Order: sequence, then structure tokens, then C-alpha cells
Amino acid sequence: MLLANMAVAWKIYSAFPDIALLRRHPPPKEKALLELLEKSAALNYPMTGSTSTELNNWLQFHASRPETERSVMPVLFQLVMRSMQLAKYFCPSAKVK
Repeated sequence: MLLANMAVAWKIYSAFPDIALLRRHPPPKEKALLELLEKSAALNYPMTGSTSTELNNWLQFHASRPETERSVMPVLFQLVMRSMQLAKYFCPSAKVK
């Protein structure tokens, strides 16, 4: 899905370079990500690594397990969401000052 989004963004930018409005997500907030690592370990669901791929794999693993999908997943999901930043919208042709 990420590759599809990137391809569409490139196509939009190529067709409309002066008015293209694109979106990107900044990296997670470091303090909240550290809190996620600490709290998930305290719940005995430690997360190793800090890349988006590792985080996604970790969430998918626990979401697919019947013993965690309804009990622990809501807590883990809230911790993950807390670490994320809002998307930023930008026009690539705009000059940064």
C-alpha cells in the first residue's frame, strides 16, 4: 500500500508540479515510543526494534492471536497511536524559508 501511495503521489506531482498537495508522516515521537517500549515490556509483550515495519509486524502478530486480540490489543494499539504524529501536508513547489 505504501508503494501505491508513493506512486500516486509521484504521478500527481509530475502532472501538477505547481499545485500538488502531498502528505507525509513524520517519525514517531521519541518519548512516546520509549513509553511504548517500556509499557509493552511491563505487560509482557515486549517490542524489539523501532522501525515502522517491526512495529507493524509486532501489532499484526498480537492482533492475530485469539488470546490477545480483545484483551491486550486495545491497550497496545492506544500506546502505538500515542507515539504517532499527525500527517503533514505540503506543496513540493513551495519554497521553504
